[in-house]
Amino acid sequence: MTRTTNILFKVLGCAVLAATLLAGAMLSLDKNAITGRVALIIKDTTGLDVSFHGPVSLRWFPWIGIELRSVKVASPAGAEAPPLVSIDRADVNLRLYPLMTGRVETGKLTFEGMELNLVRDAAGELNLPKLKIKDVKVEGRNVVVTTEDDTTFRIDYEIAGLDVSGARVNYQDQRSGFKAGISGLSLRSGAVKRGQPFDVSLGLDYSVTSPEVAGHIQLDGKATAAPEAVRYAFDKIALKVTAKGSALPVDALESASGGSLAFDGNAGTLRGDGLNTSLKGFGQTPLSLGLNFLLSQKSDTLEVKDLTAASKGMTLTGWARVAGLTGSPSAEAELSLPRTNPRDVLAALGVSLPATAGQGTLSALQGDFAIKAKGKAASLRSKGLEFDSTKLSLAADYTPAAGQSRPKLSLALKADALNLDHYQAPAGKEAEKGKHESAPAPPALPMDVEAEVEMGSLVASKLHMGPVTAKAALREGVLTADPVQVSLYQGALKATLRADLRKGPNAPLAVNAAIDGVQLEPLLRDATGNARVSGRLTASAAVTATGLDPAKALPTLGGKAAFGVRDGALLGLEVTPEALESGTGRSKPQARTSFEQVSASAAISGGVAHTSDLLVAMSPHKITGQGWVNLPGQTLDMHLMASFVKLPAVPIHVEGKMDDPSISLDRAALAKGMMESVVNAPKEVLKAPGNLGKGALDAVGGFLGKPQKK
Repeated sequence: MTRTTNILFKVLGCAVLAATLLAGAMLSLDKNAITGRVALIIKDTTGLDVSFHGPVSLRWFPWIGIELRSVKVASPAGAEAPPLVSIDRADVNLRLYPLMTGRVETGKLTFEGMELNLVRDAAGELNLPKLKIKDVKVEGRNVVVTTEDDTTFRIDYEIAGLDVSGARVNYQDQRSGFKAGISGLSLRSGAVKRGQPFDVSLGLDYSVTSPEVAGHIQLDGKATAAPEAVRYAFDKIALKVTAKGSALPVDALESASGGSLAFDGNAGTLRGDGLNTSLKGFGQTPLSLGLNFLLSQKSDTLEVKDLTAASKGMTLTGWARVAGLTGSPSAEAELSLPRTNPRDVLAALGVSLPATAGQGTLSALQGDFAIKAKGKAASLRSKGLEFDSTKLSLAADYTPAAGQSRPKLSLALKADALNLDHYQAPAGKEAEKGKHESAPAPPALPMDVEAEVEMGSLVASKLHMGPVTAKAALREGVLTADPVQVSLYQGALKATLRADLRKGPNAPLAVNAAIDGVQLEPLLRDATGNARVSGRLTASAAVTATGLDPAKALPTLGGKAAFGVRDGALLGLEVTPEALESGTGRSKPQARTSFEQVSASAAISGGVAHTSDLLVAMSPHKITGQGWVNLPGQTLDMHLMASFVKLPAVPIHVEGKMDDPSISLDRAALAKGMMESVVNAPKEVLKAPGNLGKGALDAVGGFLGKPQKK
């Protein structure tokens, strides 16, 4: 017998003897003693109490195996708390020979009906044990674990597979009331060797409250694991997530992701690298997301870097950071949007923007945004913001309710130039939609809103304004605008408004407005395309009304108003004694009749404005008048008296529809005036009294844009 053969027989003999002795020892063991010993080891290493409430089954061939049923691990929080872990069935197999060499090799590990209950108490502590492990490191093929009492364990292991089914995880934060749950969790893997990748498949249903979201997660890919160090990594993953819930802006979301994930239990981190996601649910075109993130349980933070969100025609980039995830969260983010066509993006998401009068509107948006939030408060600031051809600056702050105050949203908007007419419906479309519809009542807001607006220039209803400033507030349903200040055609407009929106469509309104130094000629030319008057306008109004619909509010209009135009002219008219006497007072394109003043004041009641002091002063001539204007009915009834030097006074009656009035001589007043003129100036009266009346009618008709009535 050779020396080698002798050694081989001795080794085999020792192995058989050792196996025989170990098997005999195992056969003589009491099952209760085994569970008691296991419970003691777990208690010593983790501080957790384990109890076994079901039968214990042992197997000896071909593997050493143990099957446990109804196992419970008590929570460190105490007996009244739910168990930290409970397992309906656990089946573990061990190979005998590797144990002799210090190597752990298991068959497939099976866990059924496992439940984990995690609770973060009011002090922010999780009900997880504090492991008595000082250090974990790898030396060669072994994992070296050093405990707090400097005891060292060297472990080498291989797990044939893992099969977890019907698992549940419940999480509750007692400070914030946040709850989350996982059910139907299944986990299956191939052979697990330290440092080597293996196949893994994970599926689960989840639900979250505040905000309310629920769905399913399916993860497949390659994984590496170091359970002794609580480290797990997933590479080349295929992750699918579905979500539904009232917190979502759409009915349902579905995402498909790839990339890498790594979890380190000792460091308390979850890391995602090179993640890419295709998100469905917003219209026909998926939204793609790319990012890297780091979630840290110890620092209670989430950091998102290299964020890219892309859809058809849009790419949004930036970063975000959230601190105090499980306590009082605070967040900050910076996002950058390069030049983007909103029409294309929204069309891809299933939203069609309406046609507008301006060419190329709603087709360009770009800017950078900084977002901050702490607790329930939040703020947004823009930089380099451009919308179409308008350069903007936007600031928004949300303040939560405190004490008796309501939540508040504060807005500040600045713009260099804005043309609102470009965003109106195209010509001819306005009358097709809602011609006789009442204005709907604005919805009640659960917060107060304050806004400040500044514009370098503004075009609205063809009027050119600027600069424009306004301050407005909506507090507990009451809207105020105080003040609104507009530079308008070399003059200024200042106004205040109050509307009690709590009354809905019957909201009471109050408006105070003052105009000073506005040049009428360019204003009328822009507004109507034709200017018949020039001069500097001053006006004031203090009126009230009821109703948000203008058609219904006009009949309730009441208050006072006044206006005056100085140093102006009647354009396109020749109003002179010679023209009136000869009957040529009709409008003439190049004619111009200067005046010193046109003024009137009015008392308004029930939508009808009454005046008794209309004055047109064209020194040495003048026109006076009195009467009323019905604003809802667009009718008027005015009696004018035109007085010219060396000519008899001409009484004129203007009545009917404002856009087509009837203009005629007040013949009784004319006869009386002529009799007085015979005494005072017989030569002028005898010239041509008929032509005088005709010329005056032509002049008034030309000024109103209508021919005189016979």
